Amino acid sequence: MAVERVHVDEAGSPWKEEHAARYVWASRFTEGGEVLDIACGTGFGSEILLGSGASRVVAADVAEDAIEQARERLSSYGDRVQVRREDGGDMSFPDQSFDAVVSMETVEHVPDAERYLSEIHRVLRPGGKLLLSTPNALVTNPGGGAPENPFHVREFTPDELQALLEHRFEIELAVGQHLPPEYGVAPFLPSFRRDALKLPGKVNFFYWRVLLRVRIARDPVHRLLTGYSFFPGEDDYTFLPDNLERAHVQLWVCVRREQGR
Repeated sequence: MAVERVHVDEAGSPWKEEHAARYVWASRFTEGGEVLDIACGTGFGSEILLGSGASRVVAADVAEDAIEQARERLSSYGDRVQVRREDGGDMSFPDQSFDAVVSMETVEHVPDAERYLSEIHRVLRPGGKLLLSTPNALVTNPGGGAPENPFHVREFTPDELQALLEHRFEIELAVGQHLPPEYGVAPFLPSFRRDALKLPGKVNFFYWRVLLRVRIARDPVHRLLTGYSFFPGEDDYTFLPDNLERAHVQLWVCVRREQGR
């Protein structure tokens, strides 16, 4: 699996709020439960889940450097958290270990998505939920073929992902992570197919490229023109079913289906 990491502690990172917003959204489904945060990275999402009421979180990743950073970040949570190395396609947990599995921006990295989802199904308890996010190929890779992002093995359209999920799960909810129209295209997304942009998107992209180079002025200028900060904040993102087809990221809430159903 190709490793792509979000460095959320970098000053002025355009990634932190976008990723954190997904975990905040997912946390409404994990309160009071035992949760696996698979491909947890440095553990910032696990910290959100713990702070939002998950009774216990297992933060698991395949990369040793990420595990060490997650251990340091989550050390104050004591017995409520365990940090360990796990391969999502071949996990060591017993069957039916968790009330929920959170999988953010991971399925697009794995060479065998069927096996990955099968393992998640195995470790979920009856009625357990999968909270999954992944890029929406209708936006990030509209031409098909190899994704623009070199770390991604495959990006799915909502229809493709739904067909894959329904092999093992009941779909409870599907939403798109989106921004208010004033933001236009967010060209700092590495997987965005800029060659597929129409004229307004190309103008917006040029505007972003200019402001990215003017760090001191970019926030006040963008606020003056749009009313928003240059980098979207955690609360600026929306998660709506109506935005599923046009959003750059799709999120799914799935319930473990019992075998034979």
